[in-house]
Amino acid sequence: MQIKSASNRTKQGLQRFMIGAFAALAFIAIEAGISEIAFTRDVLCRQEVLSLRWGISGDMVCHSEGVNVLLNVLARGPIGVLHPQIPVGFAWLIIGITYSLVGGICAQIKPYRAIAVFFGLHVFVTLIATAIGFLARYIV
Repeated sequence: MQIKSASNRTKQGLQRFMIGAFAALAFIAIEAGISEIAFTRDVLCRQEVLSLRWGISGDMVCHSEGVNVLLNVLARGPIGVLHPQIPVGFAWLIIGITYSLVGGICAQIKPYRAIAVFFGLHVFVTLIATAIGFLARYIV
């Protein structure tokens, strides 16, 4: 059994952190980009339905309210629910930094567990933020 020195363990931990951080950043950037495109298309759809004056709501033609809130959360992160008027670039910066840190921390455990923990946390935060955003439309 070989004993690793402290500097090797530190170097290996930093390498794992960087790999986890970059993998999480890549995942979030792709997810946020695709969600932002879908969210923008939904907003444009709703504007077009309102301009046609057919007497139908945007929910009948475009995405439902729940999907609209989910797309907003995926595109702008939980910060987009708390502050809807936040610029997209700033929201992406915040979620990029946050999820990179979470990915780097998760990378310190075994790889298959790290992926499961990261996606589990992501799904949990997304569902909670979506529920808060959906309920906030009716409560506030």
